Amino acid sequence: MKDDILLVGNKPFINYIRSLELIFKQKNKEVVTLVARGQNMKKAIDITEASRNKFLNHLNIAIQNIKISTEKFYDENEIERSVSCIQITLTK
Repeated sequence: MKDDILLVGNKPFINYIRSLELIFKQKNKEVVTLVARGQNMKKAIDITEASRNKFLNHLNIAIQNIKISTEKFYDENEIERSVSCIQITLTK
């Protein structure tokens, strides 16, 4: 079974909690990976902890893996930029 990926961006916090619930319950997935870059990394961590400890604690969500990396890219002025990334793999 392929992992579902949830990209964390600028949407409201609760939207991601609802999306996690939808993926775990209605799509019946066992594994979901949250992916975030830059300033959204904090939001991904907050979503993980709020899901596990408050909103979706009845699903017994656990952290399977956390991967932190840096992605490099070139901006419109051809200057190399680096952005931190996090992938949090959750299981139920």
